[in-house]
Amino acid sequence: MPIARLAEGRAAHGLPAGHHRDERHDRGLAGCERRGHRDTVKLFLLGLPMLLAGTWVGMKLYGRLDEASFRKVVLILLLISGMLLVVPVSGFG
Repeated sequence: MPIARLAEGRAAHGLPAGHHRDERHDRGLAGCERRGHRDTVKLFLLGLPMLLAGTWVGMKLYGRLDEASFRKVVLILLLISGMLLVVPVSGFG
């Protein structure tokens, strides 16, 4: 569908061009499914210890690493996290 035609359709419904009307967006958090909300909270709580551990390690290393070493550490962590996204880890899925 051409972009001009999409803009005409939105204008016919009183919406500015580029605005996407979505009922889920209109309902906000009140319309969230309870199960989805519970799952989100559960995942947040499962990740919280790692967040706190990373924050603690970062505060301990702050000012002790030069820029080159810091970049190496960040690149290694990005490589490891990227590999974990590609290769399934047994026991977590």
